[in-house]
Amino acid sequence: MTNPKYLNQDFNDFQDNFINDWFNELSHLDPTLQTNFSIFQDFIDLAKRLEKKIIFRLLESLKEFDTSAFSNEEFGKAFEYIIELNGIESSKSGLIRTPRDIIDLMVSILNPTVGDLYDPVCGTGGFLTQAKRISNNLNLFGSEINYRIARIAAMNLIMNGVETARIQAESCFNQLSNDTLYDYIIGDLPITGGVAGNQIEELIRIWNINLTKKNKGFGVFLLLSIAKLKYSGKAIFTVSESFLFRKGVDQVIKNTLLERDQIETIISLPTGILKPYTKGKASIIVLNNNKPDYLLDKIKFIDLSNQNEYLELGTNEISRIYNDVNENEFSQVVSKVEILQFNTLNPKYYTKESSNLRELLVSGSAKLLNELARLQGGKRLLNNEDVSQEYGTPYIRIENLERDVLDMYLSKESVKDYISTNLHEYDSSIIDKECILIGKIGDNLKPTYFKPTLELEKIIIHPNVVAIFPKTNLEISLEYLYYQLYSNVVKNQLEKYQPKSIVPFLTLSSLKELIILFPDFESQQKFIEVEKATIIAAERSRIDERIKKLGYKEQAEERELDVVRTITHQLRHKLTNLHSLVEKAISISKKRGLGGYKQYDEDDEILIPEPGFEEPENETLSSTLHKSKEKSLFLSKILIDVEKAITLDLTFEQVELVAFLKNICSEFESDGYFFDVSGDKVTVEVSKTHFVDLIQTLIENAQQHSFKEQRKVKRIGFKVKPDFNRGLILIEYSNNGQPISISQKEYVSILTRSKSSSGSGIGGYYINKIIEAHNGSLEVQENLKTGVRINIELPMSQNNYE
Repeated sequence: MTNPKYLNQDFNDFQDNFINDWFNELSHLDPTLQTNFSIFQDFIDLAKRLEKKIIFRLLESLKEFDTSAFSNEEFGKAFEYIIELNGIESSKSGLIRTPRDIIDLMVSILNPTVGDLYDPVCGTGGFLTQAKRISNNLNLFGSEINYRIARIAAMNLIMNGVETARIQAESCFNQLSNDTLYDYIIGDLPITGGVAGNQIEELIRIWNINLTKKNKGFGVFLLLSIAKLKYSGKAIFTVSESFLFRKGVDQVIKNTLLERDQIETIISLPTGILKPYTKGKASIIVLNNNKPDYLLDKIKFIDLSNQNEYLELGTNEISRIYNDVNENEFSQVVSKVEILQFNTLNPKYYTKESSNLRELLVSGSAKLLNELARLQGGKRLLNNEDVSQEYGTPYIRIENLERDVLDMYLSKESVKDYISTNLHEYDSSIIDKECILIGKIGDNLKPTYFKPTLELEKIIIHPNVVAIFPKTNLEISLEYLYYQLYSNVVKNQLEKYQPKSIVPFLTLSSLKELIILFPDFESQQKFIEVEKATIIAAERSRIDERIKKLGYKEQAEERELDVVRTITHQLRHKLTNLHSLVEKAISISKKRGLGGYKQYDEDDEILIPEPGFEEPENETLSSTLHKSKEKSLFLSKILIDVEKAITLDLTFEQVELVAFLKNICSEFESDGYFFDVSGDKVTVEVSKTHFVDLIQTLIENAQQHSFKEQRKVKRIGFKVKPDFNRGLILIEYSNNGQPISISQKEYVSILTRSKSSSGSGIGGYYINKIIEAHNGSLEVQENLKTGVRINIELPMSQNNYE
């Protein structure tokens, strides 16, 4: 700073004069730029808001930079990096940057060489700068509705060495008021679409399509682009995938472009590829006024929805697939006649795997789930305090649904939560009709049949659960739908189109798009019978195979399980229906005053006792019905206990055992029991839910068997003894009630109980199954005169058994 002008000035004057001179020099630079923006003047206005010492420090720093060694491309990439960094770090910046790999891919597919290229939603100019990098023979144009971002786009192009680009701070629909046409159009369309506003009349005039100013979407952008393309022009855009199967005006626009044969290619991208700006599913659509011969009256669909495949392929390989005239595992060429007949551009219907399903849909042999049934989403809790663990309307979550096709019906026993307060707020969400419930989250739909009974009259479902009601105007069996949801046809669709994420999920719209085979009603009934037979045969075959592998030692147990599974499948819903009928009979008897009637008149000779025979029974109708109800409930409990015993699915976690046992026992203290839980403090790996069930079953067995007779003190003990040398825990269980009158072998066998027991004969078997699943062992001390003693050994860690 040796300029004589600044000599003999104090520092404050020097600082003021130097900054003002610098601002003055900058203001003369704007006319040298071929832009519509006062870039330098805008910078001056912004800089003047800073303190002078900060401005001066900035100028001192700029002196240190020597920019003469950098090329335009290096400057451009550095500037774009700063833009990208700013967009990531500030959610308020408004800089929505298209991911670099999408920019590279779309420019590569468009392959602009010579002519005019236009981006109607240019943002910060990423597509334009990339196009300039592959060809210097392009005239670049862009529209951006946000002035500040449009100015950044102009600066970006200048930094990349493009001083002749025309960036307009305007709505792209203003382009309809001029006659300019372009060779290429490219854009990452806004995730919410756009509105043509006052220019809508011009679009209506050009296309003769019934549009309104409120029409918001991607369709209007496509109409604008085709209107601004030259005769041999080509355009490429990102669109939300939902646009490709949306009905209404969007469908009319797509069909118009189809009939004019201007849609060339659709590329389905992985879910979330445009994150962090949207987590949704996007596709690329290519429009072409000069399609290659092999795509005349046809469209190429490229399926890149699998993220791993997309990343492995990369830009060059995807471009090669795009340009390849032959179909391959990723691409299908489909005639526009078939597409118009099918009436959707949804990419999932135009893959190699779905070609057969597409034919079935077109022929009417299959339908979308949404055409066969009404789908109803769940209701979120308005307040956590609305939920009770004891009474109210059952609130059904995913975990309450059944995992196995054999377990068809929703079980009252699976319900854990009830909505008990503010029920009027949930009135519109109450379900009291037959339907199928499915889960939206997880790798299994868990189809579960809900059939209202007196025990389970109505339910409310969680938002992650969907109810499916068959449409009454179609001959569709709900049971048929149930088995179809387990079919390979549906499973393959779910596997293909469920987003690849840590927790797989499905949207309501994707569920509606599932393709379901739809034969006549008689064929549906035959399918149900065949499916039932197939499932049972497959289950038996699977068990036989396991028996062969396990050998003779566990053969008897596996045969028992085979019997149990068959009984459960055949009888569970029949028992539910029987219980409902008995309840109904009790209600009729009570209402009509029939409960006092007996089977025989008092003077009937059949009631005369005979020596050597039991005294004849002559119970009232009311007593007989209530006994029938108790018997049906008892049988239902047996089946529930059986199901629990054969479907153990364990997840292990560490617990401090003594504290854990005390917590479980505390729930029973109000029942008059004295619990003695003692031992060393030690940590063990258990499946918490199953271990709780194990201890509770031991206590409930004591209630039902050991303490049937009244005792002054009902004591139950658990003593924990660690054996660190062997890595085991010994739990000594005891009670001071009646002893077990059966052997250990009988105790752990299914459906075996003592003569004095009123239980199901499942409890001991279930306890032993849980212990075995923990890689432990059980020992019942036999022939005791009083009390019960059971020793349980468990490993401290499950790692050694994986």
